[in-house]
Amino acid sequence: MKICYIAPTNSIHTKRFISFFKNRGHNIYLISFEKVINSNDFKDIIIYYIPIKFKKLGVLYFRILFKIKKILKEINPDILHSHYLIPYGWLGAFSGFKPFVISIWGSDFLSKKAKFFIYKILNKFTLKKADLIVTDSNYVISICNKITNFKVKTFLFFFSPDFDKFDSKGNLNLLMKNLNISKGTKVILCPRGFSPVYNNETILKSIPEIVKKFDNIVFLFIIKSFEKNKKFSKKLVKLINKLKIENYVRIIDEVEYGKMPLYYKLSDIVISIPKTDTLAATIFEAMTMGKPLILSNLIYYSGIIENEKNALTVDCKNSDEVARAVISLLENKTLYKKIKYNGIITVKKYGDLKNNIFKLEEIYKSLYNKKEHKNEV
Repeated sequence: MKICYIAPTNSIHTKRFISFFKNRGHNIYLISFEKVINSNDFKDIIIYYIPIKFKKLGVLYFRILFKIKKILKEINPDILHSHYLIPYGWLGAFSGFKPFVISIWGSDFLSKKAKFFIYKILNKFTLKKADLIVTDSNYVISICNKITNFKVKTFLFFFSPDFDKFDSKGNLNLLMKNLNISKGTKVILCPRGFSPVYNNETILKSIPEIVKKFDNIVFLFIIKSFEKNKKFSKKLVKLINKLKIENYVRIIDEVEYGKMPLYYKLSDIVISIPKTDTLAATIFEAMTMGKPLILSNLIYYSGIIENEKNALTVDCKNSDEVARAVISLLENKTLYKKIKYNGIITVKKYGDLKNNIFKLEEIYKSLYNKKEHKNEV
């Protein structure tokens, strides 16, 4: 099949989807508004780059849509798949191309911005235009079903690691040396990045209370490009200095996906407390590596995450709760082992990536065959 994606080039979701289906023998095309950072991620992929500034998207919208329609006419793909509703899904929907698949990942559908009147109208239009909605949250599926009146097929797709490839090969001692972490130090990994949505301030404010009990501890933040959110990053650095916790914090820039298992192996606990989210890849990555999680108590995790069973859930704005959760896991070995064990069971139950890919591929094929049948009639 010829599959065309409209998606952010440098998103890990985009890279992995393209890799999966390219390796399955499909011809892959990508329409994006981002320049490629690492060309190795896109070997044998035809990329159509449309440079835009998102602040000027409204002004340029129809010009961009015209370009996308022209590209789609040239490619004539069997499937069009947009990743993220805003703006990729909108553009995919307005292109009028069929079959049209939309993936909803995280806060682009659940943030405050998505509640604006115009966003609601555009999101509703996009979902109703879709032939398939892909997401990683039962809660999001329930919202989509209400909007589409159950007339659009949905598919629950969890972005878990590839069990065969997600291993912690590498020099752990060298990594510890580079991060200035001594043996015996407890490591708390915060892999989601520096952004207001991830409540980094809450985590930082929990540290003074934690170090009263565990002085030999380090919080490791993987920030995914300091420059991308420079103002907020500087604000957090100021907070670290104000709290006098410099010795307990390590900040490193974006880590290649293939090297992430080593960072999970180094850690004792993984914290991810966004104010809005779906079932992020980091959750399943931590579970795969047998690391207990501290997560926000979000409705979006319903049906998968259970407090004190496969994670500890906290109020994402309450630093005292975060502190108590970290201390509880480090002090209570029985609880630690329970959450670790149940996390592994959870990822094995829901996170069989290859099985999810094969299922999605079959849906792609059924949508394509349905289109071909219509054309014949």
